[in-house]
Amino acid sequence: MNKKYNQEDLPISISLEINPPVDADFEKLRKKIDSVSRFIDFVNVTSCPMGRLRPSAIASANFIQNKCGVKTVVNVTCRDNNLLGLASDLLGADILGIRNILAVTGDPAQSPSDSVFQTDVFRLIKLADDMNEGKTFSGRIARKTAFRIGCATLVPPSGSQGIYNRLMRKYESGASFCITQPIYSVNSLETFLEITESIKIDKIIGLMPLTNLKMAKYISKNVPGIYVPDQFLRALEQNKESAYQIGVAQIKEIIEKAGSRGLLRNISGIHFMFYSKGGELLDWAKNYLRSMNV
Repeated sequence: MNKKYNQEDLPISISLEINPPVDADFEKLRKKIDSVSRFIDFVNVTSCPMGRLRPSAIASANFIQNKCGVKTVVNVTCRDNNLLGLASDLLGADILGIRNILAVTGDPAQSPSDSVFQTDVFRLIKLADDMNEGKTFSGRIARKTAFRIGCATLVPPSGSQGIYNRLMRKYESGASFCITQPIYSVNSLETFLEITESIKIDKIIGLMPLTNLKMAKYISKNVPGIYVPDQFLRALEQNKESAYQIGVAQIKEIIEKAGSRGLLRNISGIHFMFYSKGGELLDWAKNYLRSMNV
């Protein structure tokens, strides 16, 4: 996101992905967020990741904003609702004071549930954008919403033209920021920024420390659009007992190389995904960005 979302006068935001608690223990969630809140500018609240049951993303975001005092971006997916349900959820989010949404397709629902997928992410973005203009498919609404609409995007080595086309279409539908899939190579980041340079959308870079070999192999093999370099997998294979340190070191290296190449000037934020080890890496990133004066 841009500067107005930062707690400090830093051009680049730092954010953290948060999954609503499986057991609906929101006191535990509050303690977790309290422990890292001084390092971050907002949290991205996921919606039933992997298609498994979690509390509502909108309700969780409302709790985080009101009980933890931290800004949120809430995931809204095409998976769980038809167009009517999506519109209703968006109006409810606006009433609760949720202003930032991430429109995504959503992971397919696990049995015994079924996915809906009546609409696609482009139409979902357009729906939210229309609400910002005071209208919906059923007519005018009494008050315009004030959503800042985000989207997800793939990164190289996925097809360059496909990345550009989909992100441009999301931008034209109303998205004003994007969060990338996790990046594991500074070359991938550089290529992504080159491909999308003409799309005037705030670019938030996704980073997910891979801290064990099993996780790294699973993501590399099963998650479309994420490329884990072979040399990193070999390093984890050869140093299993130091996997956590290797995973964190890789993320730091990507950020440092991005800084030395001047790439940080072209991004609006750094977003940490699937990271639950406290504030160490978040604090490091915050201090690094401050030292770079980007």
